[in-house]
Amino acid sequence: MIARVAAPQDGVVSRAQLREAGLTARVIDRRAQAGTLRPVHRGVYAVGYRGLTRSALCRAAVLAGGPTAALSHRDAGSEWGMIGTAVGPVSVTVPGTTGRSQRRTITLHRGPLPPTDVVVRSGFRITSPARTLIDLAALLSTRELERALDEAHYLNRLSARTLAEAVRRNRGRPGTKALRRALANHELGSTRTETALEERFLMLIRAAGLPQPRCQVWIGPYRVDFLWPAQRLIVEADGERSHHGRRRQARDARRDAELDAKGYVALRLDEAEVDHPEAAVTRVAEALSGRINLQATRPANSASARSSPSRRKP
Repeated sequence: MIARVAAPQDGVVSRAQLREAGLTARVIDRRAQAGTLRPVHRGVYAVGYRGLTRSALCRAAVLAGGPTAALSHRDAGSEWGMIGTAVGPVSVTVPGTTGRSQRRTITLHRGPLPPTDVVVRSGFRITSPARTLIDLAALLSTRELERALDEAHYLNRLSARTLAEAVRRNRGRPGTKALRRALANHELGSTRTETALEERFLMLIRAAGLPQPRCQVWIGPYRVDFLWPAQRLIVEADGERSHHGRRRQARDARRDAELDAKGYVALRLDEAEVDHPEAAVTRVAEALSGRINLQATRPANSASARSSPSRRKP
């Protein structure tokens, strides 16, 4: 009976759930004394002796918060895939304005928690993607928030309209102003990077004051790392592991040739080049300048110029 309740909850269970399942208080206490039910929080137990995963700790924290509690902030962001795995005390939000704000291994946030801001995911309550982003906006840097927004967009967690409605509904909450600023200056999904190398390159471009590219853009069957659409310039940040070997290099060459035939220039930068910011920025700036000059001299409405332009290679 205990296993049936605990198994879908990563091995944790509340005293209330055990009582509902038919166990008496005496049986629960006896098992707790024997160690087969290990206390995690008051009224919450781990079944057996295995170590608890982060997911199990999150479930235990929500159970400890009571039936109106919901996983929130960094842990909710991690659960939705917007940010990496959270560490430290688990963040839980409960309705109300009074009570203890801290428990052992739990950070309790108190405030309004309307039904529209909570969903049930994998059997436990968690703040909605939109509400989670509002809470995260009070904790993350500008770039971290952009990345969370991009991941939410990429994973189809929410639409811009849903997010705007949540911002209006939560007006006055910490994070709302920061999120509103981010939405005013950022297009959802436009700067999603997949590797640390891509992120470093994007930050180089920003620091140099160059026009910001779009990230992870599909051109026909190919997804390119960075694209300046107006200049038809592509930059690929090639990590050492993913782009070495003859077969991969041959595929890259075929890909670049097909993109070249469509009027794009593909510039490839490896990790060593990105680690030398001045040289990398100079290559990109010269490539952008060359493409702008080319467009200025290209005959207007020329089909032949569009199909096979003469380009200055960076």
